[in-house]
Amino acid sequence: MASNADSHYNQGRVHRAAGQLQLAAESFQRALAIDPSFTAAALGLGQTYYESGRSSEALHYLEQALQAEPNNADTLCYCGQALADTGQTDLALVFLRKAIEAAPDTLSYTLAAIGVLQGIEFSAHDAWYEQFLVDCLDNPRLAHAAVTNVATSLLWIKPALRDALAANSLDSSHLARLGQEPLLLRLLSKTMGRSWAFEVFFTKLRQTLAQLCDPEHLTLMAGVAEQAFNAGYVQYQSEFEAELEIALLKKEAASLTPAELMALASYRALVDVPGATEILARSDLSETTERVIQRTLREPLHERELQSRIESLTPIQSDVSERVQAQYEEYPYPRWINIQSVDDRNERLVDHLTQHSLIFQDPGWPERPRVLVPGCGTGYHPLSLARKHPETDVLAIDLSRTSLAYAIRKQQELKFTNVRFCQADLLGLGELSDRFEYIDCAGVLHHLESPLEGWRVLSRLLEPGGVMRIGLYSELARRTIVAAREKIAAMRIPSTPAAIRNFRQAIMSDPELSALRSLASTTADFFSMGDIRDLIFHVQEHRFDLPTIKQYLERLGLEFGGFLLSDRDAVRNFHSLNPAEAQWLDLDCWAQFEAQNPSTFFGMYQFYCLKAG
Repeated sequence: MASNADSHYNQGRVHRAAGQLQLAAESFQRALAIDPSFTAAALGLGQTYYESGRSSEALHYLEQALQAEPNNADTLCYCGQALADTGQTDLALVFLRKAIEAAPDTLSYTLAAIGVLQGIEFSAHDAWYEQFLVDCLDNPRLAHAAVTNVATSLLWIKPALRDALAANSLDSSHLARLGQEPLLLRLLSKTMGRSWAFEVFFTKLRQTLAQLCDPEHLTLMAGVAEQAFNAGYVQYQSEFEAELEIALLKKEAASLTPAELMALASYRALVDVPGATEILARSDLSETTERVIQRTLREPLHERELQSRIESLTPIQSDVSERVQAQYEEYPYPRWINIQSVDDRNERLVDHLTQHSLIFQDPGWPERPRVLVPGCGTGYHPLSLARKHPETDVLAIDLSRTSLAYAIRKQQELKFTNVRFCQADLLGLGELSDRFEYIDCAGVLHHLESPLEGWRVLSRLLEPGGVMRIGLYSELARRTIVAAREKIAAMRIPSTPAAIRNFRQAIMSDPELSALRSLASTTADFFSMGDIRDLIFHVQEHRFDLPTIKQYLERLGLEFGGFLLSDRDAVRNFHSLNPAEAQWLDLDCWAQFEAQNPSTFFGMYQFYCLKAG
């Protein structure tokens, strides 16, 4: 009898690994029917129900598994996620905390806790969570954006921050206390602020530090310089600060004191300071000051040297391509620090696609599938693919040499060898003789003069049996962004740094622009110079609706393979209205759903499409 239960359990594991959740649930149920005390089958069924969006049912089986093994970290984690899914956030965090304490080095448990914490506003200080967030910001395997807002929320209730926020102006005693806050120092150094409240605090802190220019606060000044660099110096500058920057620029870079150097680095990258290379020979600089020099001088200098060695695959000839290239040469996009692993495991790309697209089945791809990432920008996505799927050979192309040089420097830092970065115009890729099993093109086609023509080029490059991930802007979801672009055009605001800073300030203070204020709360792109230029100042943008996408797929002979949606509430709501599996692949059903839920695709429509074998 136990043997039969084991057989059904093993079948359930195979089905779950392949993304066949209904079949997995049936197999685990059969195993439990034979042996109701089969703990692993109860856990498998709980996990499967959670992954199917049936968290209330999942909890019954997860709790059964937990009673048998109360310290099983995997069960604790799934219990926490299912509890969060059913709105029991406080209890969810209790379970997730236990999972982390049981296995502190398991990345997936940390990521699950971060996912729940993002919706938390702390009302009382908690030393455990403060240390957890510090550890997250020290973890090179994590991208830090996800913890920025929750870490800021915890900081706001610390006495040093509370007093600084309440003060009309900051003095040395405020600064001394702020300099002793490890979480604040890491936020400044390793993240980009993602709230207007944080930016208001930051600008007050930056001006005070620059005005005092006191070496006693050098560590805090270095953190402020890094935060400004992370955000591309998007923060508003007062007249006093503009005058101070000019005064510091008049001095020889080599003669600046460490405090003056950090003050200047708070307003511009040191690589853009005349004579800054002379700083590299100095031996009087602290470790924190050297970190700023590394990030704002040495690394950009290395990138400029790399630009001359980037291979060019196609010429850039169209006027639109040249204008898009010019934008990203000036503002590489996006600027990032760490790549985040999804979990601790490598996974074959073909297995990942089998799990996440209902209609994809392994067509017998080669052992090293070829991947194309057009419009790769600064390389975050192709390098993430290379980390997650090390068996792939990735060709990543972009118009911008500045962006590509950033990507290549990060590739050298990460020591990845399975990505090749080249300059090319997507529209010229038809000249390539190579063909690809997988093409990942998110956020690119809508910046072409003719998105359909670009998509047609990619379709020709895709092997029969291959898959594309496409990302396109939604007309419905981008209404506020369209309104901002229209206002920019009407007011004739140029895309210069000073004009962008002033426009952001006006959005947050001018009643006539209050309709645009939601940009600061709905998108992190508002808080970075390169990102906001991409968001509302882009030189070329198309937007789409689902009937148009359906028409394009038909014209290109591609089959829709399903949306990639991380919003579990949206997934549940769609399934409640459209319970049949086939409806998940019906763009007419999705068009009706989007009409009722226009923010569903605020980021983009992101979906798979397949080419028949």
